[in-house]
Amino acid sequence: MKQNTSAARVAAIVFSLLSCVTSNASTAPPATTQPVSRAEVSMDANGKRPAIMAQLNGGTPIEVTFDTGSQSALISRSFADKLSLEVIGEVMVGSPAGGTPIPAKIVSLGKLTVGGYPATLNDAVVMDDARLPKGATIIIGNNQFADARIELDFANAKLRLTKAVAGTTADWLPLSDRGLTMGTMEIGRETIPLYVDSGNPGWLDIPKSYAERLPLKGPLVDAPAMRLVDRVIPRFAAPMDVDARIGPVAVTLRGTFTFADVRFANLGAAALKNARMEIDMPSKKWRLTFAGSAPSVIAPPAPTTPSASVTR
Repeated sequence: MKQNTSAARVAAIVFSLLSCVTSNASTAPPATTQPVSRAEVSMDANGKRPAIMAQLNGGTPIEVTFDTGSQSALISRSFADKLSLEVIGEVMVGSPAGGTPIPAKIVSLGKLTVGGYPATLNDAVVMDDARLPKGATIIIGNNQFADARIELDFANAKLRLTKAVAGTTADWLPLSDRGLTMGTMEIGRETIPLYVDSGNPGWLDIPKSYAERLPLKGPLVDAPAMRLVDRVIPRFAAPMDVDARIGPVAVTLRGTFTFADVRFANLGAAALKNARMEIDMPSKKWRLTFAGSAPSVIAPPAPTTPSASVTR
């Protein structure tokens, strides 16, 4: 991705499929002054984006969102202005779904910690408040903890960080070259590229180009539009009841799923409520498991009557 920058510590950025629903974080971790090699904090995992508490420069804990689909930290423009953060560069940002990148400033957050565990990357991209979920201040992702094994335990509402070195993770999936949890979903004879994206509060979005090759139980109908970081695109919905695989994990897709003109399928936080994601950043690998008996059933609730003009 093309970049313009005046600072050395700048990465090309992609963001998850953002929408306008926010969540409330749970119990804040105790304040700590010394870095730790392991941390466990409460995670609000109520079917929306996972929210945790973090600290900037040892201050009062604040709510942040943990987004496995975002390459870099984000901060709202209003919050960055409130903190008077130093601008250290610029970058062109875009969505994994494609589209035209937009310019943004990069600021230094100072020292970011979660449960006393220090982030290894403390820069953030400044975004207009309207481009972020309503009420969001800071969104962080995998790349903020390059030395850690990250565990998002949705089933038990916990996020864990453990200092790690590259090890044996032979049965895990490789992270993308941008540090994102990318794999494949197999439905029948089709193999569909997939992001597992905790920053998407929805269920499962599938590229519309696959719709005619999948065992749909009804026609595509209009659904609420999809809001990306740079634009809004139409979305459609159809029912399925089919066995599938996410990487090596067997699942059943049962319900109404959505389709859009995107390059990758996107499995969101609502579908992860019984899941555990482990992301080994030093080994550059990850895996997804579901609690309970296999296959896990991913079953969105029956949709309400959609409007094609609605955005999330």
